[in-house]
Amino acid sequence: MSRKKVLKKENLTEPAVAYILTRNYEDIQNLKAEDLAASLKIDLDQLSALFEKEQKISIPVFIEREKIYRAYFVLHKGLDIAIPELSERLGFASSAEFEKSFEKYICVKPGKYKEFIKKMKNREPVPAQKKPRIVEKIP
Repeated sequence: MSRKKVLKKENLTEPAVAYILTRNYEDIQNLKAEDLAASLKIDLDQLSALFEKEQKISIPVFIEREKIYRAYFVLHKGLDIAIPELSERLGFASSAEFEKSFEKYICVKPGKYKEFIKKMKNREPVPAQKKPRIVEKIP
């Protein structure tokens, strides 16, 4: 009995999502829906339809979103990496494509977000404020 027959349709998107989420940077860089279908030994059209039905998102968009979230966490950690290098590591065709995609999901350009994080890490801590005294009304 082939693996295609053993797995039930409703159980396929969970391993597909897990496969995407557990890829390292080198693997996710060039990951395509075809690779995902081949790794799960299922027809691409069947997997795509099922994935979109259950996850409410297409496989390529899910992969793109995962790449952007990884970029977000790299920038959030304050790692010193240039935006073009980060976009290349994640497999985007260009920095412009990466920036457009980052802004689509995070609502800010990656360069601006990187600047913001850098400023937040270098700022002076805000001193604790004293609690205001409660003054009772005099009748």
